Amino acid sequence: MRFLYYFILGSRIKTWPASLVPLIMSSALAFKQGFFDKSLFYFSALSILFLQIAVNLFNDALDGRQGLDDSHRRGPLRLVGSGALSFSQVRFMAFFSCFLAVLFAIPLVIQGGILILLAGMVSLCFTYFYTGSPYSLLKLGLSEMAVVLFFGFFIVFGVYYLQALTINSSLIYLSLQCGLWALSLLLINHLRDEEEDKKRGRRHIVTLYGRTHSLFLLIMGQAFIYLLCFYWLGLGFKSGAFSFFVLPLSVWLIYLICKNPPSQKYNFYLAFCSLCYILFGCAWTAGLLF
Repeated sequence: MRFLYYFILGSRIKTWPASLVPLIMSSALAFKQGFFDKSLFYFSALSILFLQIAVNLFNDALDGRQGLDDSHRRGPLRLVGSGALSFSQVRFMAFFSCFLAVLFAIPLVIQGGILILLAGMVSLCFTYFYTGSPYSLLKLGLSEMAVVLFFGFFIVFGVYYLQALTINSSLIYLSLQCGLWALSLLLINHLRDEEEDKKRGRRHIVTLYGRTHSLFLLIMGQAFIYLLCFYWLGLGFKSGAFSFFVLPLSVWLIYLICKNPPSQKYNFYLAFCSLCYILFGCAWTAGLLF
């Protein structure tokens, strides 16, 4: 029970929508177009979720070993940094998550063949190199691009391809929407940790270009998400209209972030952004299917 408690704590549930919402939306699109296999959906969900959990646990373990999670941290409790678990224990959890992700991906590779195998191998590399090694994405200034690609294009195209064994141009628009939501989550996280990340030597949009430019990117990203809804309206899908019900919440979230400097409040903003993403995904899916 203790292992399970810390495993769930280290998995950072607030970040799960970044991987699960695009999976649901791309699966809904496949279902709408006559392609859907329930077992493939479940295996995809479990494999992708455990990959994301592995990223979070590797981040916890490696930051803790380097002494980067101190008492001044504004983010959620870290397992290694707080002394709750050792580096070896959290690293084991991370590798265990990778093992489960690979295990649940076996039926996916059987279905999708070499393309899904290659995508899975790239995803496994992403789980470690996002934080680990001197060439981590956070040190090379590539974290934002990687998040948009993985939580947008990789998941949307991959899940849809598994269901239909084909792709179409609509996936580009859906990938952009999902990728920009994931980027919003990442930007809020980086805005909260700007001072800490500068000390850590992390290179991302907030540390490289400052708060003002980062807020502008956040605002433009959110605006573009809703502008892309007109594409779905053009196809005759109610998804475009239903998605706009979440717009007032997005506007309020951006207002709060622009108004308030980095503090513990940003943990609430991060959770609220996750909720907005979930509601957006539900509204979009409902508009597509009903």
